[in-house]
Parts: sequence; C-alpha cells; structure tokens
Amino acid sequence: MASCPYCTAQIAPGLYQCPNCGSPLTPVDQSMTPMVAQPVMPPQPIYTQQPMYPAATEPVVPTRSWIGYLLLCACMPVLGSIITLCTAKENSVKNFAKAFLILIGIGCAALFLLLFFAIFLDSMY
Repeated sequence: MASCPYCTAQIAPGLYQCPNCGSPLTPVDQSMTPMVAQPVMPPQPIYTQQPMYPAATEPVVPTRSWIGYLLLCACMPVLGSIITLCTAKENSVKNFAKAFLILIGIGCAALFLLLFFAIFLDSMY
C-alpha cells in the first residue's frame, strides 16, 4: 500500500484523492515499484472572501408602507407619529417616527419663541 505524501496516511491503490486529508494524488500502478518520496509542496489553503458588510437581517420596508406612514404623520403629526412609533415593527420606521416627533418639537419651540418675541416687541412700541 502507498502512503499519502501530505499526511502519510495509508492509501489504497487507484485513488485520486487521499481519504484522510483530501489532497489530490496520482494513481499508483500496481506493476510499478514503490515511488521514492519526492519533495512535494503542501496544498495551498483556500480562502473564501468574507462579505465586507454583514447581511441585512431586517426586512426592507416597501414603498407603499412608507407612503402610508408619511400620510399618517402628515395628517395627524403628533398622534400619527406616536401611532407609527408604537405599531411599526422595523427599526427604520421607528427611527423615522422619532425624528418626526423631534422635528415637531423643534417647530413648536420655534413658533413659541417667535410669538413670544412678537408679543414682547409689540408691547415695547
């Protein structure tokens, strides 16, 4: 019996691949004398390229759903945003509702300051 030049496992004649390490072999003819071991390069490792970014685990929100969320938030800004925040399953939609509520808060604060200064400046004249 011959032996594998890579892992020295015993190999049955006529095999094209080592059953132990999987290295490719040349079949040994029964009439030939045993081969003298020649230096053989070990098999090169096979590297598989890993994806640069992990695959998205969250489903993509379809366009018709985004239109519904936008209409809900536009028609009823505060209540619609709260409903969207509580009922949405996707994180991107929840983040949209949070951002919409923050923008409503900023708009209300700006309107309050504008009215305050308008009343304050009107009382000065």
